[in-house]
Amino acid sequence: MSCTNKVKQLVLAAHNHHDTHGYLPTINNQHPNKEKYAVALYPFFSWVGPLLPFLEQTALHSSWSTCDYDYPDFSSVDIGLGTMTGSDGVTFNTVDDRYAYKTTPIASLFCPSDGGANQSCSWQGQYCKNSYSVSVGDSYLDTSNYRTSKRSPFGQDALTSLGYSRITRGMESITDGTSNTVAFSETVTAIEQVDLRVKAGIIRVPDPMSNSGSPTTWAPISCLNTRSTSDPNFYDTGLTTLPKGYNVWNSTNYSTTFHTILPPNSPSCRDTSNYFLVSATSNHSGGVVAGFCDGSVRFVSETIDCGDLNLPTVTDGPSNYGVWGAVGSTNGGETKSLQ
Repeated sequence: MSCTNKVKQLVLAAHNHHDTHGYLPTINNQHPNKEKYAVALYPFFSWVGPLLPFLEQTALHSSWSTCDYDYPDFSSVDIGLGTMTGSDGVTFNTVDDRYAYKTTPIASLFCPSDGGANQSCSWQGQYCKNSYSVSVGDSYLDTSNYRTSKRSPFGQDALTSLGYSRITRGMESITDGTSNTVAFSETVTAIEQVDLRVKAGIIRVPDPMSNSGSPTTWAPISCLNTRSTSDPNFYDTGLTTLPKGYNVWNSTNYSTTFHTILPPNSPSCRDTSNYFLVSATSNHSGGVVAGFCDGSVRFVSETIDCGDLNLPTVTDGPSNYGVWGAVGSTNGGETKSLQ
């Protein structure tokens, strides 16, 4: 199946999820079996789990939704260790075939051009990788670790004063028009934990990108300029990177989301407080394949208008980042379109 057809399949699955539940899949989710536990569990799980039944993955969805408590993070638990206690004091069993979901390849999430996606389904010991991500829009102010932007068409399990609460978003919230709002695109998956390829790694920047959700003086042009001067396809050696697409189950921004700020195939960055700006990337020549909320699939060029990257992000109103930013916001009131 071609990459275009796989992105189309994801968009249609999101539509079917919306038809069934009344909202688009949430980007980050609490544990599906959370009712078993007396504590609030972090929303570590990505949009992939809820979407599985609509990708003809009913058995895998059952395995995921009935597993015992687990963190979808390679550093937290290893299969075969027996019983482990999480940081919240919950003890869970890791020796169980219900954990098979973590290392089961999902072929529909591997782009044919992304050679690293299926190199090792148990990379870092446990988890499958993923060539496709969901849009968190044109704002990086709220995208720290397991949080999503208010500009995204997708909701989240968010922390409130009463604990974690699900914030859902449906088609009716996309007032800019579904044909003008991107939902899915691509990411080149890392082949090792420190991957210095611009398309596959996320570089750390020293200046704060966000002040607890409020703008700072940092601007995306700083991220765009992190390419190595000797080879623009790489970051400089010795710098700290995070691997893109390394864990299909994890809702962290570097695993399963992207922003519509920098042009496709640009660098991706995080600051010291783990706020992220993640670019859509692919091995296709000249751009990425993207799926829109109306069900259409289009090719987005690396030369797309990205506005003024010297400006910080916005929380409301028109995007600062041209056509690419406009198709990332659901309700910015922009009149710009990719067409």
